[in-house]
Amino acid sequence: MNNQEFVRLLEQLEDAAWQSVMDGQALVMVDDMALTVGDVTHPCVLVNGGKSAMGDALQLRHGTIRQAAAILDKYYFIRPLSRKGFEHQAEQHIRAKGAQAFAAIAGQWPAFTLFVEGGELLAESAGSARHRYGAFCELDKPMAGVALTARVDQWLHSGEAYQLYLNMNVCRYNC
Repeated sequence: MNNQEFVRLLEQLEDAAWQSVMDGQALVMVDDMALTVGDVTHPCVLVNGGKSAMGDALQLRHGTIRQAAAILDKYYFIRPLSRKGFEHQAEQHIRAKGAQAFAAIAGQWPAFTLFVEGGELLAESAGSARHRYGAFCELDKPMAGVALTARVDQWLHSGEAYQLYLNMNVCRYNC
């Protein structure tokens, strides 16, 4: 989730949700695609609940929106994208650029790789310095058309792509 999406979701939260946070609940991220109110012990808490220096729910709302970028940066500094969030964003890039853009035979590079910055999955082109650090579907043999699309789809939805992302970022989240 990027900052614009996060602010949009914060602005859409109903007053009752903000009041629940003031009353001790927490604002929680759901699969990097939605926000909900939940328990303060949930692993994806964005904003802890309870009476705060904000005073009331309206002040909490405005303060949270004002600090949205910092809140999201802090959240993604210690948490990887969820598998659902990763796959959702990857599907958008693959749909826009085509499956062939994210696949290459072993030892070669595709036109694009998937690179995560904060909570946003980016399609990095071959000209980008981050291209070599992104994930892509490595093929055993040349493929085209429906077979290639099916292989990339299988790579993404089997969890193989997500596991590659986690492995490439193991120190980022666990060191």
